[in-house]
Amino acid sequence: MKVLCYGATGVQGAPVPVQLLRRNHDVRVILRGRNRVNEFRNQGFDVVTGDLLDSDSLKAASTGMDAIFLMLPLVYDEELIMPYFQNVLYAAQKANIKLLVFNTSTRVPAMPTDVWAFELKRKMEARLLQGDLPFIVVRPTFYMENLLGPWTMIPLSQQQVVTYVHAADRKVSWICAWDMASFCVSALEHPELAGSFIDAGGPEQLDGNEIAGRISELTAMDLQYEQADIDNFAEYLEKFAGTRAAREIRALNQWWLDNKDYEPGFVSDMDKVLELLPVDKLTTFSEWASNHAWK
Repeated sequence: MKVLCYGATGVQGAPVPVQLLRRNHDVRVILRGRNRVNEFRNQGFDVVTGDLLDSDSLKAASTGMDAIFLMLPLVYDEELIMPYFQNVLYAAQKANIKLLVFNTSTRVPAMPTDVWAFELKRKMEARLLQGDLPFIVVRPTFYMENLLGPWTMIPLSQQQVVTYVHAADRKVSWICAWDMASFCVSALEHPELAGSFIDAGGPEQLDGNEIAGRISELTAMDLQYEQADIDNFAEYLEKFAGTRAAREIRALNQWWLDNKDYEPGFVSDMDKVLELLPVDKLTTFSEWASNHAWK
């Protein structure tokens, strides 16, 4: 299968082309600039350049492909992000793409919300439903990688605490970016699931205290979990993602805090997910955490 991958330079998107190549698919990645072209070509990828605001460049990139994996950039400006999305769909339709797999980066609550980040994804999903392009939408829970950012993890050597915005007893089906990529690759390989919306998660449901315990075992430190103040969280995030993104991500997380009993936002029916999207192996939190430095 010939697959065009968007988002190959980001944390969430990067593992997808790697896994596709390992499974002997022909993989094309689309890059905005030429800085990393040689890097990707040396790994065995076909590389094209294009701009999400230039539908002609996206059509050229899509031509000759069987399927598309779509991972959009972390942009919260509707005047940019919706044209990005629509241009990808237009190019895919013109190129007669047989399947598009879209990683939403977040769960989308079943009920309408006042959170723009959720409603934007709902709008995109509605656009897919209205069109003729075969699609599969895969929605993650919370990424394990979220715990690596300075806006969520106080250096352990300083504070002896693990911190995130969830309450200490909030169970979450944490998923790592590699496993989410595995589900997206599996979706690409199962076109008979076209029209599906699949809420993927990790192999365990862990709360904050259990997360701290797992990291304690790896570091031989006696760590405690502490729920982060959401305003401090947003202040840290703003330094890295900008004011608009920090504001929207804060609103998104505030909604999860205010709707802590909305189980579909935090956990997954993994037996059902794995029946639909079989993958070789899922990564436990301890396995993932052992690959990162915590001191």
